Amino acid sequence: MSSAPDPSHTAAAPSAPLLDDLAFLRRLMAASTDCIKVLDLDANLLAMNEGGQRSLEIVELTPHLGTCWTGWWTGKNHDAAAAAVEAAKAGGTGHFIAGADTFGGTAKWWDVTVTAIPDASGRPERLLSISRDITAQQVAFDVAAERSDRLKSIIASAQDYAVISIGLDGRIDGWSTGAAHTFGWTESQAIGQAFAMIWTPEDASVGLPERELKKAEAQGAAPDNRWHERIDGRRIFVVGSTRTVRSADGRLLGYVKVCRDETDREAAGTALADVRRRLDAALAGRSPRGCWNSAPTASLPTRACPVFSTFRPIMARGCRPGITPPPFTRPTSRR
Repeated sequence: MSSAPDPSHTAAAPSAPLLDDLAFLRRLMAASTDCIKVLDLDANLLAMNEGGQRSLEIVELTPHLGTCWTGWWTGKNHDAAAAAVEAAKAGGTGHFIAGADTFGGTAKWWDVTVTAIPDASGRPERLLSISRDITAQQVAFDVAAERSDRLKSIIASAQDYAVISIGLDGRIDGWSTGAAHTFGWTESQAIGQAFAMIWTPEDASVGLPERELKKAEAQGAAPDNRWHERIDGRRIFVVGSTRTVRSADGRLLGYVKVCRDETDREAAGTALADVRRRLDAALAGRSPRGCWNSAPTASLPTRACPVFSTFRPIMARGCRPGITPPPFTRPTSRR
């Protein structure tokens, strides 16, 4: 009777589940839009998935096999690719973002990672390079950056308006030229400081800055017409509002406060109100002669008539405390 074969000398056939997994992996690699490449340790191309060939607009892969992958990049991008290869060979992860034309001449941007494929002992045997096409994101970023630069220029030119951006932590992370002009702090002095620094101590002590941010978050905007304080301690009357800044999906990113120094206008309004109060006090109890109610006709305005409020400022001109306006005299008609 022959003895049973030694299992240690018999190659086990792949199981059906393993073969299914390998087939699924091949389909997954083919369907991926990422450019997945296998390189040797000298960065020469050994293999590439079908999705990668489509991304790079490669019609026939054979002529490219064995070519140096880092040679596909030029200038500083070539240096970045070479550095990524060295990082992967050292057991790390190489990563860079760069622009490069496809083999069809289309300009694209790529997010690239390079890692090592270890052998059984754990030493690097091959390299795996995955390049993701991020052209659409980069174009959107460039457009946003251009708009941001234009917006910054517009904000910088508006020195009469203070534009302050506040982070979710309640600290200032943006300070316009107008804010420096209004409150006195420079941008470097203001960035990182608490939003409460521009408020008066009495308002800050009762939490008004935090309440304004919460109101803006709840209602979208929080009007703010009140006294604030400059770096030199001088108080200014500020008119404006605080609004929320949200992402496209509605996530709260921070706040922005836009305001203007209206101290002179507030002072003028206060002075005007004081003058009106003093005039009302001066006219109270005055002789009815100054109200024209001694006229022989009933058509002239009296203190009870609504028209009196229109004539009163005119009647008060030149009237000083202690001086009674002259009586109204009906003109003598000529015959």
